[in-house]
Amino acid sequence: METSDHFRLLSLPREIRDAIYLATIHTPRDPPDSPDEAGPRFKSGCATMWNRTVYYPIGPSSWPSHVSLILCNRQVRSETLEILNRESSRLTCRLDCMQRSIDLWPTWISYPGLPQTIDHLEMNLRLFNVYRGTGLFGGDGGPGLIFAPLFALLNRFIHHGPQFMYTGPLRHPPRLETLMINISYEGRTKFDHELSDHERTPHRLNIFRVIAGMLYRVAGKGLLVGKIQRIGVRWEDHESVFETGTFEPSEEVDEEWNQYGFHWGCDPSLTSSLNT
Repeated sequence: METSDHFRLLSLPREIRDAIYLATIHTPRDPPDSPDEAGPRFKSGCATMWNRTVYYPIGPSSWPSHVSLILCNRQVRSETLEILNRESSRLTCRLDCMQRSIDLWPTWISYPGLPQTIDHLEMNLRLFNVYRGTGLFGGDGGPGLIFAPLFALLNRFIHHGPQFMYTGPLRHPPRLETLMINISYEGRTKFDHELSDHERTPHRLNIFRVIAGMLYRVAGKGLLVGKIQRIGVRWEDHESVFETGTFEPSEEVDEEWNQYGFHWGCDPSLTSSLNT
């Protein structure tokens, strides 16, 4: 008698299949330890000036965890979509972002839902060799170099979805209830070694305030109305949270976003090149 090593998912009872779907959807990924260990990426410049770049992941590692199920077959796709539509409003997506100088490396840790059903996005912003006094946070009348890749990433997620390699517009774009950005520092920069422990904390607190202030400025222009309802920024015991829906859209929306070096909205000319 012939035997098969294939796992027959559809021969299992529906409740067991649902448990398998949920386990697959909820299983988090481990973030890279550093930009140098981020794996294959493609780069998308968000401005010509200073060559600010976002390095997006390539292949299945860049997909939300449910995509492999949806691509399996019609029955698994249908059952997975039932799970996603039932569970998504109670889930939080998590995105790891490594920022080194003016470049950004995003990696999905957990994305257990469909774009139109996601309510909360938690972004872990890990700063490598980032400190005040380098032009990264402004000071010359501009918005600060560090914000261009961050907002370019946010723009791509809102208008083109979580699959970073997909460049077409979404039929049902996400409307986030909350975006929470958790700031942390990885390693010690050259500048850190020049500071005492007593000096380092106020320095990093200042960076937290600048990032929160810039997000408040963007919200104050009405640029995120209808896209994100609430934004929070957190570093250690410090937190700043504000509503975006209380601001009226500015008539200078395009001019404001041009300061960050890209077009806000769906970009039909969006292209990228592989970087391995």
